[in-house]
Amino acid sequence: MGGGGFSMEPDNPLLDDFVLSLARRSPARVCFVPTASGDFAAYITRFYRAFSRKCLATDLTLFSAGSLPRQPAHTADLPAFLGEQDVIYVGGGSTANLRALWRAHGIDRMLRDAWSAGAVLCGVSAGMLCWFQSSITDSFGGPAPLHDGLAFLEGSACPHYDGEAWRRPTYHRLVASGELPGGYAADDGAALHFTGTSLVGVVSSRPEASAYRVTLHDGQLVEERLPTRFLGAIARRATAAELPLLPAVEAAADERFAAMGYAPLPPPGSSETLAAALFVLVAGEPPVGFARVEVVDGIAHLEQLSVHPVHQGRGFGAALLEGAFQEAQRLGYSEMTLVTFADVPWNAPFYARHGFRELDVLTLGLEALRAKERSLGLDAMGRRVVMKRTTP
Repeated sequence: MGGGGFSMEPDNPLLDDFVLSLARRSPARVCFVPTASGDFAAYITRFYRAFSRKCLATDLTLFSAGSLPRQPAHTADLPAFLGEQDVIYVGGGSTANLRALWRAHGIDRMLRDAWSAGAVLCGVSAGMLCWFQSSITDSFGGPAPLHDGLAFLEGSACPHYDGEAWRRPTYHRLVASGELPGGYAADDGAALHFTGTSLVGVVSSRPEASAYRVTLHDGQLVEERLPTRFLGAIARRATAAELPLLPAVEAAADERFAAMGYAPLPPPGSSETLAAALFVLVAGEPPVGFARVEVVDGIAHLEQLSVHPVHQGRGFGAALLEGAFQEAQRLGYSEMTLVTFADVPWNAPFYARHGFRELDVLTLGLEALRAKERSLGLDAMGRRVVMKRTTP
């Protein structure tokens, strides 16, 4: 059983691919169950976009909207339908509403049968909580304990541990008071992997994401960070022999911009320019991506982050970005800046998801960088923004 932070992350398929690797067949039959969202059509579309090329994808819906008929058409067809699935992927939303509807249709019993037959059960948010005995939920309009989970797994659960400010302190309070039994918490991008009822490991799609065991011992709350295996690439310092390979990676990555009309971009940096940087990190052997970091006005500055298009969408960019920030911290820099296109999905929105925020006031060095960009014609291609991430 997989229970944890599966999320159909739009630019990071690592957790979804991990789920598929657990399936008993390939291609796997994967059923998305969006009950907790009220069978929200856009959510179902996201699932198919993420999975349809990787498996035999289907969905199970209980509402009968005019544009979205029930699948399967009758409750009597559900046992056979679920019995055919290799992976049952439960979406997020209201855990309380999900449980009520599942009971009414007998889906709770059918899921136990599917689990016993070898299906992988997994999900995000409510799709994590449902497998446990108890949980913390916002199904009732605010944080509250919920005690009527499927109880396939003992104890309690808390998702979005680092994603919503109220989750961690509220979960601590409920476990400390005895309102919830001890259990597990997962950051966004982290997943608890169970075989049967035994936790066999934690995996993550982000280098910094993890999961925790939260328990009460002798009246004291204990939070234990669990060993976590990052599923993506690990960033490392580039060797001198690797530096000449990196301009070709940058040139290939720039082709993706050219296809969107962002052209001509400045030529890739040379191996000599790379060698003069504060540091260069690479991922893959041979490198398929790199991060080049300079110093601007005494602050670490991410001058270039490139991943070869053949290898994009596999977590290399996230690994390089997080690795670069951590390496800068190790060298004594508590902040990192960068300049990027505001409206390219894998530029500013990607960096924002990793803690970078747009700057309004620039230092002299950053102003000089922006002036150089304008002279090169970058601003004519699209809006450019300066962003900064600071150590919490």
